[in-house]
Amino acid sequence: MNSSFTIWVLLLIGLQYFNLADTDYVNSILRNNIQIDDLKQYRFMLNHMECADRMAFCYFPQGCDQNLLGILGDFLLSLDKIDFVALCAHNKDRINFSLRSEAAEWAADAIARQILQGIGFGGGHAEMAGGVSYSAFIL
Repeated sequence: MNSSFTIWVLLLIGLQYFNLADTDYVNSILRNNIQIDDLKQYRFMLNHMECADRMAFCYFPQGCDQNLLGILGDFLLSLDKIDFVALCAHNKDRINFSLRSEAAEWAADAIARQILQGIGFGGGHAEMAGGVSYSAFIL
C-alpha cells in the first residue's frame, strides 16, 4: 500500500473522530486542569513578569508546559488593565509561545506568525495563539 494513501486514510479517520469529540469538554480539561505543583509556575510568573502599556510578558527559562502557559496567559488577561499577554518557555530543544489578547489592535495570531516567521511556526485566533521555535538562540 502506498504510504501517502495510508497517511490520507489515517487523516480522514482522525477527522471523523475529531468531529465526534466534545471539543469544548476536551479543551476545558486541557485549559483548566492544574496541579498543586503548577503553582510554582504561577509564583515564578508573578515574581518575574513585566507589565507596561496594557501588556504583560514573562519568560520561563526553566521551562513550562505549553498547556499551562495558556492557563497562565488566561489568568493574566483576566487582570484589570492587561489587554495583551505574551508568555514563552524554554522547553528542552524549543521555545514555546503563548499569546492572549483582548485588544482589537493586537491580533494574537498575526503577532505569533510575525515573530516566528523564519524561525518557527505559530498561529491561532485573534484572541489566543501559540507557537514554537526550535531556534533557542532567539532568547
